Amino acid sequence: MTTALPVFSTIHAHDIESQLSTLLTRHREQITTLLKNMETPTWETLMAPLEKHSAELHNFWSPISHLHNVKDSEDLRTAYLACLPKLSEFSTWLGHHHGLFEALHQLKASEHFNHLDTAQQTIINNELRDYKLAGIDLSPTDKERYATIATELSTLSTQFEANLLDTTDTWQHLVTDQHELEGLPERFIKTAKRKASECGKTGWLLTLDAPSYITVMQHAKNSSLREKLYHAYCTRASDQGPHNPNNDNSRLMHRILTLNLELSQLLGFNNTAEYSLATKMIDHPEEVLEFIDNLLKASQPQAQREFETLQHYAQSELKLDHLNAWDIAYASEQYRHQYYDISDEMLRPYFPASQVIQGLMTIAERLFHLKITECFTFDSWHDDVQCYQVTDQSGNLISYFYLDLYARNNKRGGAWMDDCRNRHLSDHNTLEHPVTFVTCNFMPPSEDTPALLSHDDVVTLFHEFGHATQHMLTQINYLGASGITGIPWDAVEVASQFLENYAWQEDCLQLLSKHYQTGESLPTELFAKMQRAKDFQSAMGMIRQLEFSLFDFRLHMEFDPEQPDAIQACLDSVRSRTSLYPLPKYNRFQHGFSHIFAGGYSAGYYSYKWAEVMAADIFSVFEKNGHFDPTTAQRYKDTFLALGGSIPPLDVFIKMCGRKPSTTALLNQLGIAAETTL
Repeated sequence: MTTALPVFSTIHAHDIESQLSTLLTRHREQITTLLKNMETPTWETLMAPLEKHSAELHNFWSPISHLHNVKDSEDLRTAYLACLPKLSEFSTWLGHHHGLFEALHQLKASEHFNHLDTAQQTIINNELRDYKLAGIDLSPTDKERYATIATELSTLSTQFEANLLDTTDTWQHLVTDQHELEGLPERFIKTAKRKASECGKTGWLLTLDAPSYITVMQHAKNSSLREKLYHAYCTRASDQGPHNPNNDNSRLMHRILTLNLELSQLLGFNNTAEYSLATKMIDHPEEVLEFIDNLLKASQPQAQREFETLQHYAQSELKLDHLNAWDIAYASEQYRHQYYDISDEMLRPYFPASQVIQGLMTIAERLFHLKITECFTFDSWHDDVQCYQVTDQSGNLISYFYLDLYARNNKRGGAWMDDCRNRHLSDHNTLEHPVTFVTCNFMPPSEDTPALLSHDDVVTLFHEFGHATQHMLTQINYLGASGITGIPWDAVEVASQFLENYAWQEDCLQLLSKHYQTGESLPTELFAKMQRAKDFQSAMGMIRQLEFSLFDFRLHMEFDPEQPDAIQACLDSVRSRTSLYPLPKYNRFQHGFSHIFAGGYSAGYYSYKWAEVMAADIFSVFEKNGHFDPTTAQRYKDTFLALGGSIPPLDVFIKMCGRKPSTTALLNQLGIAAETTL
């Protein structure tokens, strides 16, 4: 057994392009030789060598891609961008290789195929499907056009993300009058002062990284200050706002959509939405729209009531006659604090990051029968990074994972999990173990206070670690179906959203909490308040996510390249149905919607809600049997975590729950009294 962790310190920007070129050239030569010498395609003669090449390329590129996300620099970005066309060209070469396609066809039609296990058969079927989706049947002219489109899309998506990162990192606002900071937590004010000092300035420096922005929007009494940050944040990488026009994503977005449509139509689809569904659980666009529509209908009456309640509170208690977009988060936090006697800042002292991590490990160990041990000798990209080894209870190695939890410059915003290494059998049937990146952007520690997480941060960490469990605990030994590989995009969020539930259980919160000053665990009365406030504005939150889903899906169904304002027009149309309050005309949310323009969720953002339905339904089984019930936990581990992409996710769900999913559990969980069936 072997798993060599990456040595990040040996990655040098000036070497990357030449090293990649050498690797790709060698792979081309080896694949050509493989096919030339092959008499009969079998798993051992065809698929195993191809998986070896895929693993080698992934193991080379994954750490580089990760560094681009978490430690960006001009040299690394230049090298990264120079490599994208090479990777795209190689992918297209593979996808248009008739020799490989014919060998796969022979393998599928052979008696040998019938003796392969389910995972192997699934991988071969998926490969044949993907050849079709890569344009294997296209004419030479259309294949050339496909290759050109794929290369350009890769570059455009990366540039979209770079523009967003640059505008987020560049914008700053220096406050020189401390009265403007009224309402903000003391620890935040200290951090802002330190940021200013580090830049050689006197005052308090505010930025657009998520911890800074969210704190100001929720707590600053100064409406003008909230408006200033809101304006800067919702115009990032756009033609509006106080940003460098060279970072405007408008042209990129239109071009990405145009090329996606052209590529989809080359392959015989009417639009990008149809193309997207070719690899998902849901088969037809109408089913997606019906799913979104049913949840909208179930949620809108309650969402409207929630907003009217907030309006009344803002008028009577905050003297805000009109709720502007930059007032919503502030008014909501004030309402929650007053009527539920709870706030993020009341809870934050109980969640020092070190205790949350320790509690999460304990919960994972108990739920999945694991042993998780911190590693202290490993190569890293930043001093904040932690690395852990996962074994079974007998000490047999299962996997490793990295935690990189704090916001900093030159690090992509948001939170995500990514695969570093995938479980598979390498040479001589040696098992290579999975390695996972778990990345967040929480507020870092200050000079005199440890990193303290909000409960939302805790839920976010559980979400990303849920992804990691599916990747790390897979029992599939083939690269094409192990871990998160091969799972349809609209099912890949199930494991992440399932684990979020454990961040709300009282016994789990006792493990996760330890007041950073007193050492006290979360008091019972605070937990009771959390539970009462859990469904606060749940329908408003549902509507917001459905707005994103509907915008994404309709945009990719209806986009017309001849209409220069097609993106804004689509968003305006969706908002006319979903929005509870008007947004400023300068709002350019779409210019920062990296999920669909740079993150693989184009015509797939609905997946979050689709998967959330299944996750809530699965957790309802745990609620019935006990959320640490060993039999139920083992069944979940043996299905959703073990099987990877080896069988269809609906079949996995039925193995776990004994029936098909419905939305009942999710709506009940959110306190929305309605029912819709999938």
